[in-house]
Amino acid sequence: MAASPDRHLKSHPEDLKGVARDHVLRVALEMLDIDLNKVQTENVYILFPTTYENREAARERGHQGERIGELGELLTNLGYDPDPDLMRGMTSLEGCGRRPAFFRTPIADWDDFLMFRYLRDRARAFWALGYLGGDYLPLSVIVSKTFMHTALASDRPLVYTHWSDHQTKRIADCMKAGKREAMQKSLDKWYALAKAIISSPHEQEELDSGVRHRPTTRVVELFADTVINEMAAVGLVVPDTKPGPCKDPALELYRNAADPVPPEYRAKLVKLLKMHLSAEYTTAYMETLLPPTAYDLAEWMQTIREEGEHGDGCIEIISDLGEDAQPIVWDMRFGEGKHLLDFFKVEIENWDEVGIMRWLSECAAGYQSLAALGSSYIPFAIWNARNYMDEGMEHAQIGRAIVENAIKAGRKEQVQRLMWKRWPYVVDYFGNERPDNEYLVAGIKARPNRELRRTWIGVMQRDAKHLELQMPAEPLKGARADYGLTQRAA
Repeated sequence: MAASPDRHLKSHPEDLKGVARDHVLRVALEMLDIDLNKVQTENVYILFPTTYENREAARERGHQGERIGELGELLTNLGYDPDPDLMRGMTSLEGCGRRPAFFRTPIADWDDFLMFRYLRDRARAFWALGYLGGDYLPLSVIVSKTFMHTALASDRPLVYTHWSDHQTKRIADCMKAGKREAMQKSLDKWYALAKAIISSPHEQEELDSGVRHRPTTRVVELFADTVINEMAAVGLVVPDTKPGPCKDPALELYRNAADPVPPEYRAKLVKLLKMHLSAEYTTAYMETLLPPTAYDLAEWMQTIREEGEHGDGCIEIISDLGEDAQPIVWDMRFGEGKHLLDFFKVEIENWDEVGIMRWLSECAAGYQSLAALGSSYIPFAIWNARNYMDEGMEHAQIGRAIVENAIKAGRKEQVQRLMWKRWPYVVDYFGNERPDNEYLVAGIKARPNRELRRTWIGVMQRDAKHLELQMPAEPLKGARADYGLTQRAA
């Protein structure tokens, strides 16, 4: 699939114009109308208020509430007032007229609801894969959360993509209770409606404008394959044909290591994950740092927890791919650190430098994560989504706040020196700028290093202006290479 030449990352509402803006609004409004739909399910929850189901209902409502709030903010930032839609969405089965038929079909009873919820979550997760990695970051982040929540609502990337066995176990219980005929009837009722959720009548326009990252051809096939396999395991027959191998290798997606991942692809992905694992656990092992205030200590401990979870996610993916991650961890802490980036080998002088590091490098790590948000290896794509949310949206801002406090305390000269000290190593973070980068060609990443490096520098320029700091004279010059030469040669 050839990308439009004007496709690039868009972080702010003012970056989004024309047709792309119209499509983002339409997709966001449809998402809002779906998440506002409580009429379809509220009677079922009222009639069957078991302790377990009440807990599940509360969990789902919480995730829906998060998405509704974020979609409301996205729409408001684009100049659209979402408030008039809210009440209509909650009080009418038709909502605001943007709901697929699946969400406008009445649920008959509790057993029917089990099948509805199972197919809803499968279809919404696969729907999200079409948009995951799109150009407009606010939408792409909400889409990634939709995937996480509908697949299982876990922080574990493999759990998402092995899919939840929670609902299939419930359906199996119904089968054991002699309800095969009712469950088959329910599957026949909901399946085609659920499958129809995944595709969009505006697909090609969405692809051209960068709102969508991938066509739904293979996504729909993998949805069918997943449901056919899971329902066959409980004794039900899906009214569909099992799809064959992917017709176009460029469209292939890997749900996890159980899919036919090519050996060379697997090796490249493991190599990349080892580097990520070393970087994540480096933060967790910085025990010698001394945060100067209780507030700094609290934020640092929270960061350590989140970086540890990022590392755990890497370990799960590496292990699922058939390798033992423990030697990487031991080498990173007690060995030569052969997978560590140069940035982590430079001695830290003081807490101000920690702030500089987090401001520069966490923002860079966030943008690096965006390179793989559209990865064809879905556990890696979702790991990067979580990574971006923590590092690009949170940790970098904490670092900037530390820098700002240091400047206010009269240490601006030291801050400037430390910024320039760290800068070249962060510039190298993004890797080479070859158009035939092995990860990009394989589909493990979906964004070129060149774009990410320059987008990051743009953010740093805005921050430096706000902080009244001087940018390096050669901002594209790293410790290992001068990436400005690539620019001049282009």
